[in-house]
Amino acid sequence: MRKLTAIIAMLAVSLLLLSACGSKSGEEVKPEPSGAIDVAWETGAVTVEYYDGADIAQTEQGSDLLIQVPQGAYLETINIFAPEGEVNVVGVLATQYDIETVGDDINIYLPEGTAFHVMLSTIRDIFESDFLYDVTTTKHEYVYLTDGVEITLETVIGIARVMTLQ
Repeated sequence: MRKLTAIIAMLAVSLLLLSACGSKSGEEVKPEPSGAIDVAWETGAVTVEYYDGADIAQTEQGSDLLIQVPQGAYLETINIFAPEGEVNVVGVLATQYDIETVGDDINIYLPEGTAFHVMLSTIRDIFESDFLYDVTTTKHEYVYLTDGVEITLETVIGIARVMTLQ
């Protein structure tokens, strides 16, 4: 029997389609965040991405885990602990990200223009981004624009990246 564990807590995920949001005056209205992903995955990579479905789905692919979120959903939190695998969050938007791994990389791909505030804890001190971020006076803190998503990343020997979604 497999010793891998995956826990996904879904808190009333509603389909908040970003393209359908707007006000009568034509101004874009940002949707309220709803739902959360909370995963502990012992061995293997974890990938979170959007798909054309109605519910959050998880699929084991060998030792890896794929989590699919309904297209356009805006989550409250994405919390992932994957000590022995790479973590990839591809375009899925959340108010707060908390991602931890030990020996592998963390890759977050955000839509162009998404503001963020990254707090990084790592031994290697390697942060990569194609966003033009500011390094704050506090070590391991990176900011792009203001009032952005809060991202806490922890990896012992991996590389942390926040990249533009292509």
